[in-house]
Amino acid sequence: MIRSALVISAAVGVFGISFGVLAASAGLSVPKAMAMSLLVFTGASQFAAVSVVAAGGASSAAVGSGLLLALRNTAYGLALAPTLRGPAWRRALGAQLVVDETAAMALAQANADRRRV
Repeated sequence: MIRSALVISAAVGVFGISFGVLAASAGLSVPKAMAMSLLVFTGASQFAAVSVVAAGGASSAAVGSGLLLALRNTAYGLALAPTLRGPAWRRALGAQLVVDETAAMALAQANADRRRV
C-alpha cells in the first residue's frame, strides 16, 4: 500500500507542476494559482478552468466546465458510500476527500476494512 501511495504521490506531483506551468502561461499569479489549488480539489477541474480562461473564455464558462468535471466525484462517492462509517459529520468530511486517486486506492483493496477512508 505504501508503494502505491508513493506512485500516486509522484503522479500527483507531476500534475501539480503541469498545472503551475499552465496557470503561469495563462497569466495567473502565483497566489491565484495556489488559491485555486487549495480551493479546487479536483485537478481536472483546475486544468479545464485555466484552459478556458487562457483561451479568453468567460469566468462563468470556466467555473461551469470545472463543476461539470467535478460531478464525476458523485459516482465515486456512491461507490465508496458503504465504506464511510461513523457519525454524519465524519462521513461528510470523508466524502470531501473522495477524488480519483482516493477512490482508486480504496476500491483496489480486497478487504472491506482496508477500504475505509
